[in-house]
Amino acid sequence: MSSVKLANYRLICNYVHNHGAVTIPQVSLATGLSLPTVTRAIDYSIENGIMRTCGIVGGEIGRKAQVYSFNPDYIHFLFISLHCHKLYYQSLNFLNIFPVR
Repeated sequence: MSSVKLANYRLICNYVHNHGAVTIPQVSLATGLSLPTVTRAIDYSIENGIMRTCGIVGGEIGRKAQVYSFNPDYIHFLFISLHCHKLYYQSLNFLNIFPVR
């Protein structure tokens, strides 16, 4: 992933993490990224189980917007490795791996 795409992805993840359930237009407006950029990042996250859909919002008129949030089953995980006959482990939060600065 290029550095620009990674920076955009981090920005989107940070926004979703801080605001909970969001729509693509909300993320696009708040971050200044284009709708296609936000859509690609969220689609990637859904395909990899990082985010999930959690409903639809909208009025009676017009197209309804899909709502997205982080998948709570994916955010926390445990790394275990064996190196030189020693067992190492580390509990991580997904957002700590891709922090937004």
